[in-house]
Formats: sequence, structure tokens, C-alpha cells
Amino acid sequence: MLRYLVRRILLTIPVLLGVATLVFSLIHLVPGDPAQAMLGEGAAPQDIAELRKNLGLDRPLLEQYAAFLAGIARGDLGTSLRTGRPVTTQLLERVPADPWGRAFRLRVVDGGAKQFAIESSGADGEFATADDGTSKSR
Repeated sequence: MLRYLVRRILLTIPVLLGVATLVFSLIHLVPGDPAQAMLGEGAAPQDIAELRKNLGLDRPLLEQYAAFLAGIARGDLGTSLRTGRPVTTQLLERVPADPWGRAFRLRVVDGGAKQFAIESSGADGEFATADDGTSKSR
């Protein structure tokens, strides 16, 4: 069973790489300049050039792709153009508040088993004190 699970997890890697490549390709195959579209038709050329530089659109395509994959590997999905906030944070705000969602959020955001253990120790993550002054877990 463990062997099957490991095999299935390993087989998801090429699928995820393919999906990431497809998303990157579709973003770059859409006609028009994203910086021009974001700033509007009346934008000054120097403003468009500055935005292209800030977004990394002035770099070679392979360099952009490598940065895209590296960001995904780090969990950095970039900054929302609509809100200006990190996309990863916005996605994690939508994770359900059930125990599985809480565990996922702690592992992804905080990245540590210690926080998960503290969170799992009790309803509020604190320890109760017995009448004799010793600590006990709830």
C-alpha cells in the first residue's frame, strides 16, 4: 500500500510540471502586451517599460519560465494585480477551518510540525494547570 501511495505521489510531479508549463504558455500566448493592458491605451511608453521591468516581462522567456517554476516550488505564487497582496495568502484564507484545513494552513504557512503539535494539543493550544501547580495537557 505504501509503495502504491509513493508511486502515485511521484507520478503527480510530471502532471504538475505539465500544468505549470501549460499555464505559463497560455499566459504568454495571449495576444497583446500585459503591461499595456494593465495601464490602458493612454499610458506613457516609459510607464509601460517600467511596469514590464517590475513584472519581469523584459527578461528572456526561458528566464521568466525558470523564475515562474522556482516561485511555484517555494510556494510563492506572486502578487495579485487586483489587490496587491500575495496570492498564496489569499488562497490560504479560503482554506476551510476544519481540522484538515487548519493542518494544511499551518504546514504551508508556518512550515513547522511544532506549530501543528501545539495546535493539536488542545482547543486553544494552551496547557491547563492542575491544582497542585503542575502542568497537564488538556
